[in-house]
Amino acid sequence: MILISIALFLRARPSLELDISRIVRLPKREYLAPLAAAVLFVFPLVAGIGLAVVVCYWMVFSVAYLRRGELMLMTAAILLLASLLLGGSMLHQLHKVTGDSPAEGWLGADGYIPQQWPAEASKSRVPVGGSAPYWLVEFSRARAAMQAGNHEQAERIWTELVEAGKDIPEVRNNRGISRANQGKIKDALSDFEAAFAKRLEDGPALWNAYQAYLQVFNLERARLIQPLAWDKVRGLSPFRFHPSDMEAGEWLASPLPLSEVTGVLLQRWNALLWEAGEGVFYRMFFRPLTPQVALLFLLLVWLSSVTWKFLALRVWVHATCRGCGSQTLVVGIREATDFCNMCQTHVGWGIRAGEDKERRALGIRMHRNYVKAASVLVPGSGGLWSGMEFRTMAYVVLLSLSLAAVSLSLGAREGGDIVSELQSIAARWAIISTAALWLAGAVWGIRSFGRMQRMLGINGERG
Repeated sequence: MILISIALFLRARPSLELDISRIVRLPKREYLAPLAAAVLFVFPLVAGIGLAVVVCYWMVFSVAYLRRGELMLMTAAILLLASLLLGGSMLHQLHKVTGDSPAEGWLGADGYIPQQWPAEASKSRVPVGGSAPYWLVEFSRARAAMQAGNHEQAERIWTELVEAGKDIPEVRNNRGISRANQGKIKDALSDFEAAFAKRLEDGPALWNAYQAYLQVFNLERARLIQPLAWDKVRGLSPFRFHPSDMEAGEWLASPLPLSEVTGVLLQRWNALLWEAGEGVFYRMFFRPLTPQVALLFLLLVWLSSVTWKFLALRVWVHATCRGCGSQTLVVGIREATDFCNMCQTHVGWGIRAGEDKERRALGIRMHRNYVKAASVLVPGSGGLWSGMEFRTMAYVVLLSLSLAAVSLSLGAREGGDIVSELQSIAARWAIISTAALWLAGAVWGIRSFGRMQRMLGINGERG
């Protein structure tokens, strides 16, 4: 999003400078207009406004000068910002459901076992405010007890959940494991059978039932379900178990069912926006706006792009030639005015000798150097100047994913453990891939712009 907005601002900057000097009537405009554009660019950063608001701020100043393909880039950036707003709020809701995970907790199969649980509703009341649903908290408690080896306590909690109406395959499967670890194989087997009877495709329940059949010497039944159990276990995500690598008697526990958690979040859809301001992501990206104003702000930024397309028929603005950088005051649909008359007629420096020729030669060189610098600082900018908006969008997506991998892998790595080693390896490759994409984007932008200039006949030698 930041890359897209900066690339669009750099694309609009030459025209924006002239319009600033035309509207404000600055003295010594050739010096103060570039300074005013730079102030407009850095002001929100200095003011401490959130990054999402800054991105919109840059795009608002750029929208009057964008082509239709570039407006699609802007629309994609706004949709990403809206997703960030609602996604950050959803993460905040998930924290309320599952509780924060303190660093001193024990690492288990489903993550850190919380030592402090979230506020919970009682069995007889519907959860209100920020309280977590009773059964989700109890599910987490039971899983924590299983991982800590307290199988009697875990069995009791699983049984309470079944009696409270949460008789779902995940609860049945986990209660079966708690019973199996206490030597109650027949009771465990009944739970496993009940779990895959409710959901025949349930991999953990099928595998556990297969293991239990072997332990009670029901070999015929074990033989019947073995192919399906092995097939489902191979497809489990994210571990990709292989039965040949697993130990006999190894149980597979079920995590919180995604569909149930999603259902809880959907029940609170009206709180996603109202409570978004409490999340860390919101305070980082959308300050000082309230969540409701932030959503309205994103909508207004997008509507401004549509409005400008209609106002473009009547509003005079400066257009910068993509080929040579010359600037002209135009009105109307500006898609056809991307190139000046001399570029459209393939006239490079081939004009009469004298001041006009020197001025055009200087303008072409300055424009080429500007595009090269923009391509290096913000990869993809050269693609916009070359008219390759869709390729630029695809490239920005790849670079953003690579930058996201860098951000995720550069966490606090306290040396020695396996997680830190994995983070170090991931960070190393993420940084290498980001650097390679950055360099490739810069080279691609410069080369595509040079190819466009050669097609327009403005890349020849002075003569």
